Amino acid sequence: FSMDRAIKLAKDFGIGLVALRNTNHWMRGGTYGWQAADSGCVGICWTNTLPNMPPWGGQDIRIGNNPFIIAIPRSDGRHLVVDMAMSQFSYGKIEQYKLKGSQLPIPGGFDKDGNLTTDPEAIEETSRVLPTGYWKGSSLSIALDLVAAVLSGGNSTYDIGRLGEGEDEFSISQVFIAIDQARFNLPEISDEMVTNTIEFIKSSKPVDSETTILYPGERVLKTRQENLDQGIPVNETIWKEILSL
Repeated sequence: FSMDRAIKLAKDFGIGLVALRNTNHWMRGGTYGWQAADSGCVGICWTNTLPNMPPWGGQDIRIGNNPFIIAIPRSDGRHLVVDMAMSQFSYGKIEQYKLKGSQLPIPGGFDKDGNLTTDPEAIEETSRVLPTGYWKGSSLSIALDLVAAVLSGGNSTYDIGRLGEGEDEFSISQVFIAIDQARFNLPEISDEMVTNTIEFIKSSKPVDSETTILYPGERVLKTRQENLDQGIPVNETIWKEILSL
């Protein structure tokens, strides 16, 4: 509903912003970016969270990994969508690697000795995930958190942690922004800009023969098509737990 409202405002006035307070986990935040792009709007949205990450240089959990989305529409539906947390890996992704018995491809947090590690179990044990870009992700986390709280009149990560005593996440703050691209440029001109940029990026020589250069959102489109064709894969351990209920 919130992104729907932001889109409606954008169609009427060029830009729409909706800020929510006292809300809950938004599940798959990238969906709201795709929703805005499908309507022809640039979409920007984010949420704060309970404290689940140490600030850069600190050991104690004080900030959130605050998922952040930017979507840029394309007329063919192959939108460019950035969907990321302010941690190098989301906790959900770390859990996926742990269930597969795999190491992370790059360090994603710290072990109990304070060393960077690719071991998902060691990171879950300490809950010391690595901010994206080290101090940069830490700074962005703090800024996004406070903008969401200030615009909504709601809770910051500090407040959310006190309410849930560090374990339960509720009464969080979120921001949804939609910008009607057609108010600023002809759709065909915007399409050409995005396509030229993507083609230029993908023309870069890969670092090795097994690496494919993807633009933000391309992996989602590929995975969606695979799931439509082959079905949705479910981790065997999780599936057994579901069947045992």
